[in-house]
Order: sequence, then structure tokens, then C-alpha cells
Amino acid sequence: MALLGRNKLGLVDGSCTKESYLENLWNHWERVNAIVLSWLMNSVSSGLLGGIMYASSAHAVWNDLHERFDKVDGSISYNLHKEIAMLSQGTTSASAYFSRLKDLWEEFEALVPAPRCDCPKSRELVVHLQKLKLFQFLMGLNDSNGQARSQILLMSPMPSVNQAYVMVISDESQKSVANNTGLLRANPTSGTNQYDVAMLTKIGGNNQRLTRKNFNLFCEGCKIRGHSKENYYKVVGYPPEYRERKMNTNTHSAYIMLSDIGI
Repeated sequence: MALLGRNKLGLVDGSCTKESYLENLWNHWERVNAIVLSWLMNSVSSGLLGGIMYASSAHAVWNDLHERFDKVDGSISYNLHKEIAMLSQGTTSASAYFSRLKDLWEEFEALVPAPRCDCPKSRELVVHLQKLKLFQFLMGLNDSNGQARSQILLMSPMPSVNQAYVMVISDESQKSVANNTGLLRANPTSGTNQYDVAMLTKIGGNNQRLTRKNFNLFCEGCKIRGHSKENYYKVVGYPPEYRERKMNTNTHSAYIMLSDIGI
């Protein structure tokens, strides 16, 4: 791609030879050939430089590398197909799983290309291959995406792989929002002050929890929530049947405050 973008591909594929130009342009051709040779040497590993550093033609170097490395045998295709078949989401996100699967598909198609003609049979084969990709993607998903997978399989016509991926990501996002909302609702101390938290802690050695009934009330006498000034014994007076509660070393200090309001 870099050679084609720089209009230098002809020096490596043999279409731009030195003899095809006038003799007074041969020096210019040599300079361009040297530039392409330097690009090739900078693009290969250091272990391959020994076989190409003394070459005088970029076309000869290109052919040598092509004969040595442009080989696709059954073992390469087999290993790549096996990796695709065994790939699953696991502990990764659906986005990372799909990206890895898409990279493997593109690599496999570069080695084993699908038919590219526009005949009806070729179009049917391409549609069939796309459906196999969809099944492969759905099979590798975790069980947590089972609902989205079932919805995709029930669709008619079946969506493409990219459309199925968007549906799975949307389902994961909705589950994440629902889980976060549930956590916020389950937090008993959300939006309360320190006194509200103290009302929910255990008193003394008992494991009983005090109710938060009437915690919206506010007493102007003691500046504490949970009761009004009309129910504060230190203001309105203690009833005749009131008995002082005994204290022990394990009793929380909040026990005294609660006794003043008749709790």
C-alpha cells in the first residue's frame, strides 16, 4: 500500500524496468530504485538483511521474499479456523470478544477468500457464510447474554453480525443501569444525616434495630429528628408512669437521648 501510494509499485512488480526508459533517465531510475531498496530493508527483520543487502534491484528482492514467505498451507488455515471455533467471551467484555473474533475472521478471509463474482450461487454462499459468522458470535457469548441471544435467533430475517453485536451491547447497558438503580434503592443510609444512621445502629448488647418512623419530624428543643417538640419529655414534662431506665456499660450513648422522647 505504501509503494502504491508513492507511485513506486512498478519497481517491485517488474512493470517499471530500467530499459523501458531513455538512457539519459537511467541515473534517475537508479536513484528511485535505491530508495525503494532502502524501504524494503527497513521493513524486514534484521535476520533477513543478509540475503538482500547486496541486491541491486528492488524487483529481485521482492520476488525473493515472495517465493520464500508468500505460502499458505493447510496447517495455517487449520490453526486459524480452530482458534475461531474455540474462541469464547470468557471474562472479557462483549466488545473485546467481538473485536478479537472480527480480527480472526478478516485474517482467515485473507488466506481463504470467499467467492467475489456476482452470480446467484456466489451471493447465496456469501449469505450462508455471514449466517455462520452470526452463529459463531452467539455461541461464544456468556450465559448472561442468553436473553439477547434468544431474541436475535427469533428474529426473521436474522440480523447481520454487526446488528447482533449492537443488540448485545444495548442489552448489557440496560442491565448495568438496572443494577446500579437497584443498588441505590437498597442503600438504607442514602440521603440521611448522622442521626438517621445512628437510629439504625444497634443499642447496647441487643441486636434490635430502631424504626425510622416519623424521622421526618424535627424537634426544636433538642435539634434532633424523629420526634416533635410536643413529644419531648424534657420540654412537656415526664408522665407519671415514666420510669428511669437502667444503664450498663454496654449501652450506647444514643440510648439516653431516645429515652427522653419515650422510645
